[in-house]
Amino acid sequence: IIGGAGSKSGVIGETELDYEEGTWTPQIWLSGNDLGAGDNVEGRYVKTGNLVWLVFHWYKPSISSTGTVELRNLPFSFRHSADGVYQSLTAGYCRHSNGNFDLDGARFQFNTSTYATLYASDASHAGTYAVEMSGQGHLITTSSS
Repeated sequence: IIGGAGSKSGVIGETELDYEEGTWTPQIWLSGNDLGAGDNVEGRYVKTGNLVWLVFHWYKPSISSTGTVELRNLPFSFRHSADGVYQSLTAGYCRHSNGNFDLDGARFQFNTSTYATLYASDASHAGTYAVEMSGQGHLITTSSS
């Protein structure tokens, strides 16, 4: 049926892909502890079927903590290492006021379906500092639609 009511593409059928655009609020955690709301936070996504393109930016001017950096509050659950799928978002910009993280091969890797961990040569810093980071990439959701 072409131009059918309720169809995003004008064609209704089993082959029509689910398409969605939206925003989300990324959260940064350190070793399982929420750092709270950032001062400048933005997340956007485009989902087609079970493929999602994500982009985010997160900034907070003062943090006095150290630990493993985790990206949380994602808009979907994603396939991960336990599924045999090693997905990651490219770490586009990661900076703290004591200097840049060493971004050689830096990525936010999914070892669970609900959050990603920052992997970089030097992804942990002690002291009080500002943190700003971003990332983007394509991921496969755990849903089939």
